[in-house]
Amino acid sequence: MKVFLWKIVQKALPLGDNLLSRGLPDCACCIHCGELETAENLFFQCPFAQKVWSLDPLKSPISPSQENNFTRSLVNAKTMICLPPTGFHLGPIFPWLVWAIWTARNYLVFEDRPFSPENTIHKALSEAKEWQNAQSNIDTTKPHTRNQKPHRIYEDSVTCFTDGAWSLDTGIAGAGWIFLDSLGVELGSGQSAEKFVLSPTMAEALSIRYALNHALENRYTNLILKSDAQDLVLAITAQEPIKEIYGLLFDIHALASLFCSVSFVFVPRSQNSKADLLAKSAKSRLCPVSCPG
Repeated sequence: MKVFLWKIVQKALPLGDNLLSRGLPDCACCIHCGELETAENLFFQCPFAQKVWSLDPLKSPISPSQENNFTRSLVNAKTMICLPPTGFHLGPIFPWLVWAIWTARNYLVFEDRPFSPENTIHKALSEAKEWQNAQSNIDTTKPHTRNQKPHRIYEDSVTCFTDGAWSLDTGIAGAGWIFLDSLGVELGSGQSAEKFVLSPTMAEALSIRYALNHALENRYTNLILKSDAQDLVLAITAQEPIKEIYGLLFDIHALASLFCSVSFVFVPRSQNSKADLLAKSAKSRLCPVSCPG
């Protein structure tokens, strides 16, 4: 499932728009509606997909016709929780719905075997519950360890330094990140600012989420992310919850699952000066002159 979602985000799935870019115009249209087959069209905007979504009893219903960016929808998938009668409660239904729509499409294309929206949503819920039941058989008695195994470093690994800056008085946070190749040559950097941030930990988590998003946009498949927020790095690697940033941690894990390899590494503040400057610069753009920090 992770590889499937990763292929969609990386535009590696044989959808119509990808086939068109490879010189195969005869395969570019959606089998259901005849429009150009993009990820957004097939999984959300096509009338078939809209009907599937309408049949799913979501706690917070979405408007599939308004979903115009698959990666952003994936990040927001944490809200796509089913209501109790479905029997599926262990995480969002999003991956299972997308997978069911994709397999229904393939049955129609390759076997001329149509699946109704009702059959498709039934398949999604059945497979989700089957996976959920399998999780109960996994041994969960072993506690998480803080001594993580060393991660394999690939030749094409990209290193990303991230940092967050936060003001207690205003609740404004800045995020900064910088990408380096395996030789230490800078590949690019970025910064952003957010209002209504509640803590320095939240600011650090926001910077990591921004960095992961931009790494995916740049198609960096093997990533080493470094941060000077030690407690946050430990929480991510050990998958330990932090109540105040539960949603952000969910986003981080969802994005991390889309990489071929990703590791989160703590570094001292002295080694993170460039990302720190970017974060403080971003914060200052929203922060009044008198803002401390």
